[in-house]
Amino acid sequence: MPENFRFTESRQLFKAPDVETDKEKLEALLKWNKPDEEGLKEFLVGGKGFMEVKVDNGLKKLKACQGKTN
Repeated sequence: MPENFRFTESRQLFKAPDVETDKEKLEALLKWNKPDEEGLKEFLVGGKGFMEVKVDNGLKKLKACQGKTN
């Protein structure tokens, strides 16, 4: 661990994290849009080495959940 590591401040981040609790603000921040399927496949398959069939299956699951709420 580096000598100048600020462990007191780091510990405080875990004990008292800065979180948003206002439901209206959270709903405004968390907007779901349709995924860019081609861009996602390019990133995961081409850039990160994921198997294309697994990415396709994941995209199918995303499509099936579209419009549903928890």
